[in-house]
Amino acid sequence: MSTIDATTAAGGFRRRRGEALRERARSWGFLAPSMVIIGLVTLYPLVYAIVLSLQHGSFTESGHWVGLSNFTELASDTQFIHALRFSAIFTVFSALGAYAMGLGFALAVNRLNRGRWLVRLGLLLPWVVPPVVSIIAWHWMLADNEAIVNKALGFFGVGPITFLASPFWASVTVIVLRIWRSFPFIFITLLAARMAVPEELYEAADLDGSGPLTTFRKITMPQLARVSVVAVLLVAIWSFNDFETIYLLTGGGPANATYNVVVLSYYQAFFGSNLGLAAAMAVVGLVLLLALSAVLLRLLRRMDPA
Repeated sequence: MSTIDATTAAGGFRRRRGEALRERARSWGFLAPSMVIIGLVTLYPLVYAIVLSLQHGSFTESGHWVGLSNFTELASDTQFIHALRFSAIFTVFSALGAYAMGLGFALAVNRLNRGRWLVRLGLLLPWVVPPVVSIIAWHWMLADNEAIVNKALGFFGVGPITFLASPFWASVTVIVLRIWRSFPFIFITLLAARMAVPEELYEAADLDGSGPLTTFRKITMPQLARVSVVAVLLVAIWSFNDFETIYLLTGGGPANATYNVVVLSYYQAFFGSNLGLAAAMAVVGLVLLLALSAVLLRLLRRMDPA
C-alpha cells in the first residue's frame, strides 16, 4: 500500500470515528433531559431514603447517624414482622387471585363472537374508576350490618358479617378488593396475548383429537407464559406497594390486623415521628421486591428458546 493510500485510509477512519462520536454525543444530548428528570424523581428519593434509614430523626429535629440500628430494631419489632407477614400474604393472594380471574375472563371473552367490546369495557371498569372512588364505594357497601352487602346476604339466610370489624374478614376484604382492582390489567394483557396466538395451532390440536384441557396445557399456557410472568410481577409489585386500598378501607385495623409495610411505614413517619425507622421499613420492602423481581426475571430468561 502506498503512503498516499495509507494516509487516505487513516483520514477516512478518523472521519468515521468523529461522525460516530458526534452521533453518540447527539444521542446522549437527547436523552439527558429525561435522565435528569428520572434522576430527580426516582434516584434522588431512593438514595435519600437509604440515607434516612441509617439515621434517627423526625420532621421537627435533624437526624443523627445511627448506622444499622434501625434495621436491628425492626428484626425484633413484632408489629413490623406482622406487617411484613401480612404484606407477603396480601401480595401472593392478590397476584394469584388477579391472575386466575384475569386468565379466566380473557379465555372466555376470546371465545365471544358478538359483544366482545362491550364485555371488555365492563371488565375494565374496576381499573378505570379512580381508586379513591372505588374504595370508598366498597367501604359504604361493607361498613356495617345495614350495608348493602349484608342486606343482600340476608336474602339468602346468611347472617351479617363484620367485614371491617373482624381481623379475619378485614384481611379477606382488602385482598378481595385488591384482586378486583388488579384483574382488569391481567385480563386485557392476556386477552391481547391470546388473540395473537395463531389459530392454526388449535386447528392442528383438534385434528389430533386433543381435548380442551390438553389444548390448554400444551398450547395456550406455553403461548401465554412469558406475558403471564411479566403481568404477575407487575401486579405483585403494585400489591406490595398498595397504600390506598388498606389505608382507605381499614386504616390498618382492626387491631392492626391489616397493616402492610407501606401503611405501617407511613404511620411510623407521620405519627411515630421516626423517619429513620420508617425509611428502614421502606428499604426492607425494596430489597424484598428486588429479590422477587430477580426470581421472576430469571424464570422469564429460562423461558427463552435455546
